[in-house]
Amino acid sequence: MRKLALGLCSMTLAGCGLIGGATDGGGGGGGGGSQPDPMVYDATTTGWDIAALKEGEWVETETKGSGYSMKTKLACVAIKDGLVWIEQSNSSQSGWVTLLGVDPKDRKTKKAYFGKSGAEAKEIKVQAMPTGGGGAAGEMPKSKGTVKISKETLTVAGQSIECEKSESDITTTYQGKDTRYQGTTWMSDKVPFRSWYEEKNSDPYKNNSDIKVEGKYTLKGAALVKSEGGGATTQIVGLGTDAKMTVKLPAAK
Repeated sequence: MRKLALGLCSMTLAGCGLIGGATDGGGGGGGGGSQPDPMVYDATTTGWDIAALKEGEWVETETKGSGYSMKTKLACVAIKDGLVWIEQSNSSQSGWVTLLGVDPKDRKTKKAYFGKSGAEAKEIKVQAMPTGGGGAAGEMPKSKGTVKISKETLTVAGQSIECEKSESDITTTYQGKDTRYQGTTWMSDKVPFRSWYEEKNSDPYKNNSDIKVEGKYTLKGAALVKSEGGGATTQIVGLGTDAKMTVKLPAAK
C-alpha cells in the first residue's frame, strides 16, 4: 500500500495512532466524564498538509472489519492566533473530542485540549515524540509483488471524487515467514486533510526492483477516499465545509 495513504494518517485516521485513544473506565478529562486524558505528541500532525486546510472543512471515515466498525471525524474548526485548530473524534469515545492547535509552518501540535462535546475542555500536555533507540540492526523485511496505478472516479458521501487508484499484491518475507497483502486504495487531493508531500517520498517503491509498478503516482499530497484489503474496508462517509468548534476552551487565567 502506498506510504502516502498512511501519512493520515487518514490520517485521515486519527493521527495514525499517534494520539493514545481514550477508553471507558479511566480518570480525568474535560467536562466531568469518565474518559482518561489521551496522550498527544507534537509530531501527531506532521503527516498532514496543515497550511492547505480551510476553516470549516471536515471529513468522516468509517472502517469496517469482521465484527468491527468505527467512524472517525476530523474537522478544521478555526484558524486563529497563528494556529490551525483541529478537532478529532471517533464513535468509540461517546462524544469526547480532542482539540489540537497546530502550527502550519512546522505542522507540529502546540496545544491540546480534551473534553465532551458541548462542555468545557481540559488542556492536556503536548509531549515530544519519543526517539528510537540505537539497538543493533536486525533482519529487514523483504517485499516483492506488483502495484497497478490508474485513475477512477468514486462516489462517496453523495459526491463524485476523482481518485488515483492503487491495486497492490505484495508478499513480505520476515524471519522466514511470508505475509501476502492484496488490497486497493483510492486517494484524492480533492478532499481535506491530505498528506504532506515530499518529492523524495513520492514513489515508495522506486528503490525496490522486486516490486513492479505499472503506472505512475501523480498526486502531490492526497487523502484516503477508500481502501479495501486485509479483511477491512475504510471509506469516506461524510464531507463538508461547515465545521464549528464543539468544545469550549477554558477561560484565560
